[in-house]
Amino acid sequence: MKDHKNIKLWRDIIFVIGGIILFIIGSTILSLGVYTASESDYYLINIPIFLITAVVLLLLYNLLIRYVEANDACKIAPRKDISSIGNGLFIGFSYFIIVTVTMSLCGYYHIKSIQFDWEKQLFSFTLFFLVAVSEEIFFRGILFRMINRRWNIWAALVISALIFGGLHIFNDNATLWSSIAIAIEAGSLLGAAYAYSKNIWLPIGIHWIWNYTQGNILGFPVSGEDNVTSIITPEISGPQWLTGGSFGAEASVISAVIGLLISLWFIRKTIQQRHCEQ
Repeated sequence: MKDHKNIKLWRDIIFVIGGIILFIIGSTILSLGVYTASESDYYLINIPIFLITAVVLLLLYNLLIRYVEANDACKIAPRKDISSIGNGLFIGFSYFIIVTVTMSLCGYYHIKSIQFDWEKQLFSFTLFFLVAVSEEIFFRGILFRMINRRWNIWAALVISALIFGGLHIFNDNATLWSSIAIAIEAGSLLGAAYAYSKNIWLPIGIHWIWNYTQGNILGFPVSGEDNVTSIITPEISGPQWLTGGSFGAEASVISAVIGLLISLWFIRKTIQQRHCEQ
């Protein structure tokens, strides 16, 4: 029994270390890509680099789970249920459209101008794909699953959401509330989506289009970063607790409430799913 526990402990340690390494690889490529993008010639060069890195991370993740969790690898392998990414794209896009329409109806969001730079849009679209892949592999594909296996799904939801939100405190323009809001709307939503779908494609789709839509389409700062080129240049005014202020719409109470409601829907569907499986 003791040897069995030691094996499980070492399996978790390898799982986490492997996840951290994959996350660092993704973050390093992203940082280099953003840095070199200050030169316009590098926009198109970085696009295939981001895509190739994302594919490599998914392949390495697949190898990691096959090595660490051979018996359950088929349940969480990246290629399983890849069609879920389409559902994720729809949910993430609809989410921020609803948030923005709500702000607009309240008089806080107005369109000033519309423009389109296809190179910068394609650059950001692939950049946010790599962001979603690297973060979802670690936070949902590894951290969430490990906590769920050691304790239960509810502990995994809460702990992974708190860690995910807490790490955003280091972002530009972050506050305690913005980190709490990220934990509520993003950490819980992405965790609940993973619990429901049992694969990382659904949260990848949500996370990917979530960032791209709010930043490059609607013109909000993305988690405190306000250096993206957006299709819409908005004029945003109103109370910071409703607009999110300089951190972006993710720090808005409107965003937190809508994100929480979608999370609760996923949790309800997950509970129903578990009852049917019993």
